[in-house]
Amino acid sequence: MLSTPMLDAKQAAANVPTAEATLITFASHALESKAVSLVRASVALLVFSMLCMRPCPLSSWGAWLGIVAAIAVLCSSPKQLICRSRCARFLSFFTAIFAGVAVYHLVVSFRAGMPLQIADKVHDKCMEMPADTYTWAQHELVEHTRFHKGLSFLSRHMHNDTSIAAQNASSHLVGAADPSAWSQPEACNKIAHIAACFAKMMIVGSGLTHLFLFLAAVAVVKRACRLRCAAYRAGLLTWKCGAGCKSNKRAEPIATVTPLPPAAKEMA
Repeated sequence: MLSTPMLDAKQAAANVPTAEATLITFASHALESKAVSLVRASVALLVFSMLCMRPCPLSSWGAWLGIVAAIAVLCSSPKQLICRSRCARFLSFFTAIFAGVAVYHLVVSFRAGMPLQIADKVHDKCMEMPADTYTWAQHELVEHTRFHKGLSFLSRHMHNDTSIAAQNASSHLVGAADPSAWSQPEACNKIAHIAACFAKMMIVGSGLTHLFLFLAAVAVVKRACRLRCAAYRAGLLTWKCGAGCKSNKRAEPIATVTPLPPAAKEMA
């Protein structure tokens, strides 16, 4: 059969823009997915930074940096997101360092017995209370009706006929439901126990919150790097060569042509 080279050339020329359009569409979709993932990580970073934030910036500087990094991403337009991701990556790196150090200190403090130390201090302060002050506080507590309702609610819901241990605990709680029968050492022991439980809850909760802050900051750093890599592949960003590239270009070997020896010329 006769071939039509002109038609083959036209078909090849028509296929080139289609391939280029497919590559551009694929790159744009990849860039958009990376941007969405960065925004989601920034939302998590903002939430956990606000939970770890303190009124004094010096005691929680990492949480404040996390808030700034998250706001920089969430308040940016799609055209500025690639540029803002670089700033968010820089700030999130220091936020991750702060959160990691905070988790380490909280774990060390918990293992060193800080809740028990707090309970001992509360117990000592309670025992130093004058007897008249304790009598007045006990009288005010007896007249507080909501306190009695709370104790009766706990005693009613902690009662379990199938468990002997639960029966003993509930009977002990019912017997101790009358604050007028408490002596000062007994009341101080209960207050110290409540302080120890509250300190444990605060340390464990703060440790988990800082751990989630660390993971969110690492996720922002990772997804910001992925977004910028996708932008480089899509051609939206270009590598800027500095002095290193210039020195490499200057150090390139120059091709020299060596003349052939006379013997080789004669043989040729």
